[in-house]
Amino acid sequence: MFWRMTELAQLVLARYVREGDRAVDATCGSGRDTLYLAERVGPTGTVYAFDIQEAALEAAKARLLARGLSNVVWIPASHAEMEAYVPEGVRAVVFNLGFWPEGPREIVTRTDTTRRALKAALRLIAPGGVAVVVAYPGHEEGAKEAAMLEAFARRLPYPAYRAFDVRLTNAPGVAGTIRAAEADPIAREGRSTRVGVGRMSSADDGQGAADRSGPGVSSGVPPVLFVIEKHGEHWR
Repeated sequence: MFWRMTELAQLVLARYVREGDRAVDATCGSGRDTLYLAERVGPTGTVYAFDIQEAALEAAKARLLARGLSNVVWIPASHAEMEAYVPEGVRAVVFNLGFWPEGPREIVTRTDTTRRALKAALRLIAPGGVAVVVAYPGHEEGAKEAAMLEAFARRLPYPAYRAFDVRLTNAPGVAGTIRAAEADPIAREGRSTRVGVGRMSSADDGQGAADRSGPGVSSGVPPVLFVIEKHGEHWR
């Protein structure tokens, strides 16, 4: 069974977010992550949803109203400005970078504002909380974001923070991947045939961005999931 990175992101969020918590969807789009968080925190919790596109927020509002959810604060502003709108002590912040598939594809998240937003998120997150980021290195700006995120995570002081990344290691489009069936070490040793050689999840191959649960890209390079768990003092 293959998992989308956005599904893995929600599995991580489930480990942290509980009823009554406050959480942030930093890249609202059509509201799939907003919906997930709103259901997790319940009527006694609050979700703050950011998007610079009014049309995206309206689509997300309709999605949540259809589910009878009214525990979301809708914010038509850049996620880099989240400290102006969100009080400290949130349990989780989720980013799904790239572009909103239902909007203009030239409107994408940018490395500089993503960096500023992530710093703000880590200041707002309560100890024991988490920041979850799905990045799409299959386009130029997404590659810059993914490289920035990896470097950013490596600089975080341990054990005040614990940073992880999850990526599909042997997919087409990943640097260094050997695609030839003859190079399959399992097949070569006679324990398997060519099952899975050169294959990857259609959900994570960078195609079908309109089906992705938030902003995405069209490319053969798979997305990367970054997880930063906060344990101690604010990172500055």
